[in-house]
Amino acid sequence: MRDQPTVRIRDLLTGGLHLSDGSKLEDPHSYFRRQLYSKPLEVMAARSVDQIQAVLDRETANIPSGGSSKQVDFLIWSRNLLSEAVTTAVYGPNFLPAFPRLIDALWELDDGVYKR
Repeated sequence: MRDQPTVRIRDLLTGGLHLSDGSKLEDPHSYFRRQLYSKPLEVMAARSVDQIQAVLDRETANIPSGGSSKQVDFLIWSRNLLSEAVTTAVYGPNFLPAFPRLIDALWELDDGVYKR
C-alpha cells in the first residue's frame, strides 16, 4: 500500500509540493539548513521536548492497571516513541497521518543500509 500523496523529487527541488491541507513539502536539505540555526533550532528543540512529553503521557495512560502487565520490546517501543515525537515536532501533526509507514520504512532503511 502506498502512502499518499505521491511526492516526486523534482517537485521538492523546484519549490516544493503544496498539500491539500495548505502545508508544503520541500527539499529537506534546504528546510533543515534554514532551521538548524539559533532561534529556529531552539524552537525545534522545545517542540521536540513537548512532543516527547505528550507521547510519554499518552503511553503512561495506556499502562495496564490492577496488577496486569504487557510485555513490549523496549528498543522498538522507544524507537517508535521518539521517532513519532520528533517527526511531529519538526513536520507538524498532519505529516505522519499522511505517511503512516514512514517511521517503519526509515528504520527498515537504517537497518539495511550498512549490510551491503
